[in-house]
This record gives sequence, C-alpha cells and structure tokens, in this order.
Amino acid sequence: MLEQTKTPDKWKQSSMLMAGLSLFQSLRVALTAARFAAKRFNIPKANVDIFISRIHTSMEVSCFLGVLLMTLYIILVPRKYSKYNNFISVMTNWLLFFVYSGLLYAYASNRTEGKLTLYYWLLVVSGFSFGLNQAIVVSVGVSYVAFFTAAIPISGIEVSIYHMIFFYIARRIGNVDVNYWIVVIQIMIAMAISGIGAILWSYGFYKRYNGELYERKRSIFRSMKQALSPILMSSLAMGLVFLVFPAISPYKLAEPRIAHRIDLLILFTLAIPTLINCYLCYLNIGPNVQWKVYKGWHFCWIFLIPYIFSITCFFISLHYQDLFISVCIRNNPFVLAVLCFVFAFSHSSLKAVGYTGAGMQELTKNGNVSAMNLLFAHSFLVIFTLLGDGYIKTFKKYERDPENWPTKEFGFWRSLWFWIRRSCSGAFKNFKASFTLDIGTQLRDRVRDIQELQSNQRILTISQR
Repeated sequence: MLEQTKTPDKWKQSSMLMAGLSLFQSLRVALTAARFAAKRFNIPKANVDIFISRIHTSMEVSCFLGVLLMTLYIILVPRKYSKYNNFISVMTNWLLFFVYSGLLYAYASNRTEGKLTLYYWLLVVSGFSFGLNQAIVVSVGVSYVAFFTAAIPISGIEVSIYHMIFFYIARRIGNVDVNYWIVVIQIMIAMAISGIGAILWSYGFYKRYNGELYERKRSIFRSMKQALSPILMSSLAMGLVFLVFPAISPYKLAEPRIAHRIDLLILFTLAIPTLINCYLCYLNIGPNVQWKVYKGWHFCWIFLIPYIFSITCFFISLHYQDLFISVCIRNNPFVLAVLCFVFAFSHSSLKAVGYTGAGMQELTKNGNVSAMNLLFAHSFLVIFTLLGDGYIKTFKKYERDPENWPTKEFGFWRSLWFWIRRSCSGAFKNFKASFTLDIGTQLRDRVRDIQELQSNQRILTISQR
C-alpha cells in the first residue's frame, strides 16, 4: 500500500496552513504598504517606484539565497542528521516571528520618520528568513505541501481585506495618521499570524515528532529524474509569472483604476486552484501520489497552453498595438480581465500540482526532492523577475519617443534579439544593485541626478531655440 494512504495528521495539516499564511507577510508589507512607507520615510514621489522595485528585488534575491543555503544543507548533510530537520524547522518558523518584531521596531520607532535603512535591511533579512523557512518546511512536511501552498495566496486576500477594513474605520474616525498606523497594524497582524504558526509548528512537527527519516537509498539526481514532470511544471509556473505580472499585465495594459480591479481579480483567482488541490489532497485523491501509477496527473500540463498563450498576448499588446487582438485587450477591460483570469488560474494550477507531487514520486516520500524543486522554482523566479524588470525599464525608456522606436526598421527575429539583449543587460544591472547599505542616500542621489538631467535638458532646449 502506498504511503500516501496513511491517516493524515490534522496537527501537521494545520501547521502547514499557518506556515503558508505567515510565510510572505513581510513581502506583503513591503509591496502593498510601500506607498505609505514611502510617505513616512519622506521618499520623493518620483522615486516611489524605484523604492518598491529595489525592495522587491532585494527580497527576492535574499529569499533565493535562503532557499539555496537550506537546500544545500538538506541535500548534503548525512542522512543520520536529518532527525534534526524538524528542530531546525521550528527555529526557522520562530525566526520569522522575531524578524517581524524587529520590523515593527524599525517602522514604529522615532515616531516622526522611522528608520528607513533599518526597515529596508530587516525586510531583506525577512526575505532570507522565509527562504530558509520554506525550504525546510516543504522538506519535513512533504506529505502536506498542498496545505502550505493553499495558504500562501490566502495571505494576499487577507491583506487586501485588512486594507479595506482599515480605510473604512479610518474614514469613520477621521484625523488618523494613515501612513503610520496602516503599516504598524499590518506588521502586528503578521506577528500574530507568525506567532500562532510557530506555536502550532512547534507542537505538530517537534513535540509530536516520531523520529522518521526520509528515504535516501538512491541519489538525489535519480530521485529528481523520477519527479521530472512535477518539477518542470512548478518551475515553469513560478519562473514566468513575474515576467509579465504585475508590471505589464494589468498595469501596462489598462488605466490604473481598472488595472487595480483586475489585480484584485488575479489575487482571488490565484487561491482557487490551490484550495481545490488542497481539498483533493485532504480527500486522499490529490497529486500527492506516484504519477507513474496515477498517470492522469500528467495531463495537468494542459494548463501550460493557456498560460503561454496569455503571456504571448500580453507582449503582443505592447509591441503590435494595431493588431485586432491588441485592440481588443487594450480597449475592452472585460477581455483583459478574462485573459488575466486564464493567466492566473493556469499559473496557480501548474504550481500547486507540481509542488504537491514533486516529493511523492517514490514508494516513500522524499523531502529532499521537494526542497530541490523549490530551489529550481526560485532560480527561475529570480532570473525571470530580473529579466522582466529589465525589460519593462527598457520599454518605458523608449515609449516616451515612439517616433524613434528602436526596432522600427527591424524584422521579427532581430527585434526579438534586441529586447532579449536589453532585458538581460537590465537584469544584470538590477542584480548588481540588489542591495545597498544606505537606501535613503541612494534615493536622494537619484533625485539629484534626475534634477540635473532635467536642468541640462532645459538648457539644451533653450540653446536650440
């Protein structure tokens, strides 16, 4: 009988749910509350997008480093020491709680302006921490990964609901320092969730630990070869998503008000496949089985077709704006919303099924494969996030002067090579600038450079007259 049919552990299922819910709370703070933090830290309005981009890139890179470090430990440590993995997972869950506590201090202290550099670096440390945590979590909780992945998009919904409630109450009360309290309370909520999650994890995966060791009779590479289908599935899903979302779709293809509504649609859509996947696993009919026995799960590759199709449509809408499909997407919010729904649903389906199945392709569960799968997925994620950021910056640079479009006289392949080359160049620059010791000074220098550039342009214009 397959191991997956054993009676599920409700404590471990609950622990995995809370671990997923608490995992990206600091990333939600960094991105969803960025415009409020920017005002509190007196960051110039012209540099808010740079502030957000810098924090996002820094956190994604530090997260990847955390995943890499923990995965190397899991793979390289002798098998007899894997009994300590549960204890390490307890430590990484509590680490998130303490980092969130430090984040609260950095933002709330010095009531008038906070501590920008400390806030930035604690966000970077939190990225490294949740990188460590998710790698060890999917390894020790390999049988319950579906519960972990189901909770991650729910945290995004939770933050959106919190913001709506906060603004409703703030309007009723009046005279509220929104830039201060909305972030402070959001960090407090993150602390509460991570604290409850750490307590549950300590009981579910340490106090109730039965001393089981993961199978390691074969090499990790042979095990990964057997799990190749789910590994590629989740890696492609994770890698391509930030190539277009959210910078290109929806915000580059619709006005801000409509784009925000579509963004909320995507947020809720991402949760649907993961919840369905989680429920199927709860009923013991999910993808956490051997796919060579239950071959039907390979058919989930069908979601790659609408996934690639929607991404292609987004790029076509930017570069070939006179085509019928581009006109439909740009002029009809309903068409864009449907395409974004297809994109989000396909991405989430591939990711959920791939993550859940990766470590379950042998007769005994293999947490090492789950950790390696996560490493591959985050490698693709970081690479394509940097490429997407480099691409959109290059596109913005040239769209200001459409009459001198750089690929106007190019054929398709030469144009494609131009954008790939410029995206790679931008990605390399972004990677080199991933971390900074003084983000405040850097942002001020950026403003000074922009002002000097604008001044030089005015002088040039006057001289030409």
